Amino acid sequence: MMGASVSPVFALITTGEDYLFVKLDRFSLQYALSDKFTLNSLNAAAGAASSGTLSTGEGNELYQVAQILKQLAAV
Repeated sequence: MMGASVSPVFALITTGEDYLFVKLDRFSLQYALSDKFTLNSLNAAAGAASSGTLSTGEGNELYQVAQILKQLAAV
């Protein structure tokens, strides 16, 4: 099927604290990885424990992850 549009496949890889998005081009079988999003970027940089990561919005990238998931759901 020349000229047929083949939609890419999207995936989410998570450890529960870190999130990584994957986009696969089904035609060329190439993939791309997003930047890593984390719920604990400030504590990770300081080497602190990961308790209470959702208690504050500072350094928490959960909002960006939710926005990306919302955009992917609309595709």
